Amino acid sequence: MKDRSELKKYVEYPCVDLGIGDGYFWGKKLPENVVGVDLEPKLKGVIKWDITRGLPFRKKQFKTCVATEVFEHIPPEKRDYLIEEIKRVTSSIVIITVPDKKDERNFPKDNPDHPHNKNPDWLFTKEEFIKLIKKFSNLYDYFDIENQYYKGYGAVIWLE
Repeated sequence: MKDRSELKKYVEYPCVDLGIGDGYFWGKKLPENVVGVDLEPKLKGVIKWDITRGLPFRKKQFKTCVATEVFEHIPPEKRDYLIEEIKRVTSSIVIITVPDKKDERNFPKDNPDHPHNKNPDWLFTKEEFIKLIKKFSNLYDYFDIENQYYKGYGAVIWLE
């Protein structure tokens, strides 16, 4: 797979996108049937929220949760809690992508303050990523994602 946005075809609505950023996954806009959440919102209508403190939504409020390029920014000791929160608010599908910790493309040389450079061990090997997605469910499709700028991993996870 060349780009994480290819995973969009698996989304069922309503959907929550955690760490939506600039909306890259959605073509740089917030779709009507998607709730965006980010610590530093860049799009109008996105909820400003620290997802490590839990999710401000009802049980099974969303069919899909998207968390692309998010888990490498979550301190490892807070990941299990976030996984439980995602499973609480999501009824069907979780879509996750993460960068490969062994690929230099994921560590911007021109930006020493980039989070990947500050916390390189928070990124994932393929084995670490599969271990992470199995905390959600044993029903998943795994994808390698690579282009000239990036190498990482993605998964579509069906909640049991």
